[in-house]
This record gives sequence, C-alpha cells and structure tokens, in this order.
Amino acid sequence: MAIGSRWTLALVFGYAPLSGGDCEDYLASKGGTIAVSAYALLLSVLLRPHILLKRPDILRIEVGPALLLANDSETHRTRTYQYDFLTESAFGFRGGIEYTRLLTEFLVISMNAGILVFPSGVEYVAGESQTLVSIPVTLGVRFLLMMGGGSDEARTGEGRQVRSFLPRPDAVSANPGWSE
Repeated sequence: MAIGSRWTLALVFGYAPLSGGDCEDYLASKGGTIAVSAYALLLSVLLRPHILLKRPDILRIEVGPALLLANDSETHRTRTYQYDFLTESAFGFRGGIEYTRLLTEFLVISMNAGILVFPSGVEYVAGESQTLVSIPVTLGVRFLLMMGGGSDEARTGEGRQVRSFLPRPDAVSANPGWSE
C-alpha cells in the first residue's frame, strides 16, 4: 500500500515447517521411533522507503516489527511431548532491502534479502534465553493488483476506473522520484 510518493507500507506473512528429520533418522538407526512436528509463522508490518524509483527498477529498504508464532512437539509411540525451548510467541525486528523489476504494469520480479532478530526467540526451562536470528533471501514473481478509483483514460484510452501504485507514464516526468 502506497503511503506517499516514495514510501510503501507492507504486511508480510510467512510460514516455515521445521524439520526434525536428522533426529528421526538417528533414532531410527538405533532402533527407535520418534516423529517431530514443528512450524513457525511470521507476521511483519514493514515501512519501505524507496531508495531508487527509476522505471522499471525499484530499490527500497524495509524496517519494522515482527511477530513469531511457533509450535513444536515430538511423538514417541503414543505419547506426545511439547518442546519447551522454542518460544510460542516472540516480538522482534525485521530489516532488509528489496529490488523489484517491473516486467509489465501488473507483473514484477523481485529479490529480497533481510534479517529477522527475535531477542528471546529461544527460552530454556532454567530461565536462560537466546536470540533467534534468521537471514531470509527470496527471489520471486509477483502480480500487482489494481485498486478501484481514479480515471486511467490517458493510459488505457478507455473510460475504465482503475488505479495502481505505479504512476501513469505521462505523470512520470512530473514526479521527481521517477524517470524514464
């Protein structure tokens, strides 16, 4: 969501299954059985000031708070045990940089590199806690959705009412942040 000519507000959601495969394999090699189930959910609200707005390239940094929600357990035979070291919820910080290349008005490729820091992401029974750090790097394709409002006759030649976060080509020269 654009909140100015050079700022974007983003809501980021992520899900990651966590593997216990090494532990399961080790116990299987010793004749035991165990099943590990774990996942992490991430929710971030990011403020993204744009560093470069030179069509078709966008470069922006991103900063904001993050919430980590996790669940983890192991099952041995018929008993399930909850792990106690991965915090069920933790607040932290996300920072990073994102490069976006506009392929069309509605299709972009992007690369994002960042860091997630959760100061008390791991807590042990003895009261000791450790910082949980993640360095995600993402390459992807995104589709831009249009929002209602505003006339776009100059670009489409039609009377449709559409608007995107991208400026119209005829407005590019009037906006000092964009150049052709």
